[in-house]
Parts: sequence; structure tokens; C-alpha cells
Amino acid sequence: MIFLPSKWLRADSVSADLLTWEWTTTYDQFPSERELQESFALDFPKTFPQNKVWLLPLLSFNSPEGRRYRYLVVLRKKAAIEDGKAVQRRELPEQIWLYGYADEVLRKNDWDGNALFYRVEGGALSILAFQKGLLCFWIEESGYTHAELVEKRLKCFKEFLKEDGFMNRCDDYHWACIESENFKSPLYVLKRKFFCRAAQDPFWKKQNFSFYGQSLEELHFVENNEGKVRLPKKILVLVVVLIALWYGLRNSEFESVPPRVFDADPPELLPPEIVEKKEPRELFEVTNVTNAVSKKQSPCDASLLKINGIVANKLFLSGGKMFLPGDSLGPFKVVDIARNQVHFVCEDSRYVGEARR
Repeated sequence: MIFLPSKWLRADSVSADLLTWEWTTTYDQFPSERELQESFALDFPKTFPQNKVWLLPLLSFNSPEGRRYRYLVVLRKKAAIEDGKAVQRRELPEQIWLYGYADEVLRKNDWDGNALFYRVEGGALSILAFQKGLLCFWIEESGYTHAELVEKRLKCFKEFLKEDGFMNRCDDYHWACIESENFKSPLYVLKRKFFCRAAQDPFWKKQNFSFYGQSLEELHFVENNEGKVRLPKKILVLVVVLIALWYGLRNSEFESVPPRVFDADPPELLPPEIVEKKEPRELFEVTNVTNAVSKKQSPCDASLLKINGIVANKLFLSGGKMFLPGDSLGPFKVVDIARNQVHFVCEDSRYVGEARR
């Protein structure tokens, strides 16, 4: 890779905080910008909307709780706003030099792209996790003034890798400490070199975290390929023309397939996985636990209740949807969820769905 001088890159480093945030939904739903804004505001009431926030999609994957979408959150620290001033250079978080360093090391070593990089600077610990060369986690925490605290935190993160629904797909990660002693050149020179390397990477190439001319009370959501894609007008017109051509040629003797139109630098996301709904993770049998005589033509048919699994004693899955206490499943009302039981009420009878032994 050829590195351009900073004056040609038109990119400056700015102060920002980076962290990883997840949003979970059903298997067949995609996140909308409004849903993400509302969920993020609930999770970080003191951060949003007082500060400016960007969400960059990292990846998505299926889990027992639903489909998880993982985002890299960029929290731009407060800066003076100059009204009407146009920004001629991109502004990127200064710590993306760690990303550039990791990219260079991963390309030079045969680690299959599975590695975790960490660095402690000024009491702040940064951890970057890569799987098959894909950035899938970024952590920044403060208060690590002693080596013992760092070792303890890294040990906890190793345990997290075993439990995480995506990271546990790899059994062996190479750990690499980014130490100043490893650099032959002055640290500030290396930081600029790796910052420029990261700025040319497709993940950061189109980003600009500038304040000027924009409101602080705003959350920027970079949509991914699995949701609604905002196409430039020229590409949209091209798509319409291709569709028209396809319909015009569909009755010809040759089968015509319209070419796919790609964005220049799409986010690197994993394709959705297929969920086998025909084979539930747990088998449950629903029975009537009252002695009341069933009325004729009663709508309370226990055979209609299909329970696929219970999650954290708080919700259960049925037909690809999640249900909580108080929800209704047909004529049945959910009254309680236990470790391996779900209790329902229908008319004057109580029903319980219990895992088969």
C-alpha cells in the first residue's frame, strides 16, 4: 500500500472516544435510524444528545436472543463551533493509528487475521479485536495505572471472548501489545504514519467527524448493506434503467440477469445466517393444569402453543418472535416465565409449557 502525505490525504486527527455498542432485534428485522437513536439514548442518557455521536456498522450475527448488530461508536469531544466555516479536510479520531498499526502487523504475520491488540497510554487501556482481518470490537477504558490492573482486565476480556456469540467462533487469538519500545522511530512519527494508513482504509476513508455547520444534538447512523441503502441519484437512475431492460428482455429466448450495482466502499458486514426454525433448541409440552371442564368450541387449543426456547427467565421464543409476561399469543395471555416453564391463562383455565425431560 502506498501512503500519501497528510497534506494530500486532507485528513486531520481530532479528539474522540471510541466504544462498541450492540443492538438486538428479531431475526427478520433490520434496524432503522430512529430505532437506533432511541435505543442509544436509553443506554447512554448522559452522552446523547449532549454530545455528537456517530454509529459505524462493524458486523451482524445471529444469537439465541435474536439478530445482533454491532456498531463502533464515535463520540466526538466538544470543540468550538465556527458557524459558516467550511471544513476542507476530513477529521478522524486520533487513535485510529492503532487500527493502522494492527493492519500492518496482520498483513506481515500468518495469524489468519485473528488477533487482539492492546496498548496502555496515560492510564488509558485500548483493546482492538480482529477476526479474519475484520474489526469486531474496540474498547477504551481509563484508570489503568498499574500493570496488575491491566493483566486483570485482559484476563476478563479473554473470558468474554469465550462467551461472546461472535468472538467465540475462533479458538485461538494472537495477543499483541503495542509498546513504544517496539518502534525504532519517534512515537509521534509512527503515530502519523499509521494514522495515514488507517485514513486510506475503506473503513475510515469516507468518514468525516467534523463539528462545523452541524448541531451537537444529532446522532449519525451510517447505514449498512443489510438495511435501507441510500443510493446516489445517478446510481438510482441506472438501477431503474437496468430493471426496465430486464423486464423488456425477460420474454426473449435468452435469460437475462441484471448486473449488481455496488457502492464504492461498502461496510464490511457478515452475510445473514440461516436460522433453522424447524428444529427448536428446546422441546416444550403445553398442558392444561386446571380441573375445569373445557367448554365446547373453546378457542383455548393448547396445540397452538409452540415454544422454541426460554431466554434468561425473562422471555421466550415462538415462531421467530419474542414474548414477555403480559403479552398475548393468540387467545393465551403470558402470566409468568420461569427457568424451564411458561405459564398461560386462557378464559378460566391455566396452561403451562414445560421442557420435556
